[in-house]
Amino acid sequence: MVIALSIAFVFVCVLLVLLILIQRPKGGGLAGAFGGAGGGNDQAMFGAKAGDALTWVTVTLFVFFLLLAMGLTWTTQAALNATNVPVYNLPVDAEGNPDQAADAPTAGENVPQATDAVQEAADTAADAVNDAATNAVKVTTEAVTQVNEIATPAGSEAK
Repeated sequence: MVIALSIAFVFVCVLLVLLILIQRPKGGGLAGAFGGAGGGNDQAMFGAKAGDALTWVTVTLFVFFLLLAMGLTWTTQAALNATNVPVYNLPVDAEGNPDQAADAPTAGENVPQATDAVQEAADTAADAVNDAATNAVKVTTEAVTQVNEIATPAGSEAK
């Protein structure tokens, strides 16, 4: 379905572009900006009354363009939503209450262990940041000292 709509959409797009390109400009528009008269004479490429027919065909193709765009949006969104729906099976009893007969651990049993693990990870991260900051200060101090030694001419003192 999506492939057929996509092919029809591209076909309508190409037809719409070509149809717009063959129409005679009604006013100055862009042609006037480049020195053209803008309107030309009444003899169009397909006759004097061809403008009315081309206008109706353009409007009709535009309506098809909009309908195909909406159809493609709806079909692709429906396909995406259908494949990405998470399904959770929770153990419940006949009344819809959580089934406590299962031997699954509850969150309350693991909270102290999880808290300890998080605290340990936070302490490790804080130690790593402190070590990195201390090392950065040390390296920066050494670099500044070396730059001062290089920049200071022999026999003069840095101010």
